[in-house]
Amino acid sequence: MNEIRSVKGQIQDLHKRFGDDEKLKPALAAADDLNKKASEVEGQLMQVNMKSSEGNLVFPNMLNECFDTFSDTIDNADTAPTKPQYDVYQVLTGRLETELKKWAQLKEQAVPAVSELIKKADLPAISLTANMTPEKK
Repeated sequence: MNEIRSVKGQIQDLHKRFGDDEKLKPALAAADDLNKKASEVEGQLMQVNMKSSEGNLVFPNMLNECFDTFSDTIDNADTAPTKPQYDVYQVLTGRLETELKKWAQLKEQAVPAVSELIKKADLPAISLTANMTPEKK
């Protein structure tokens, strides 16, 4: 999440600083496409529309909330996990792996491609920070 939000923030900063420059439109358009794809992954990992504790009454829970609720169920049991609980874990893990693969592909292909376009336009490139600290809630 931190990497995705960092990339999206850098794209937003580029628009704030250089959005009116016509010669930079192709680079910014490519950055917008990356932003859209990153937002899709982010939206599967976490409910981005939830702004209050009651938000989950209006918006569906996404993977982070599903894992949190699931882990509470497992942690509060006095017995070993059941077969259905293992099945739920497999489903959630599969969904998570799918989204993480999408993000890995974007990091591997789209981020460098967009960064190259941005560098050619003499703008600061988008970077991924290796040791990002988790956000505080």
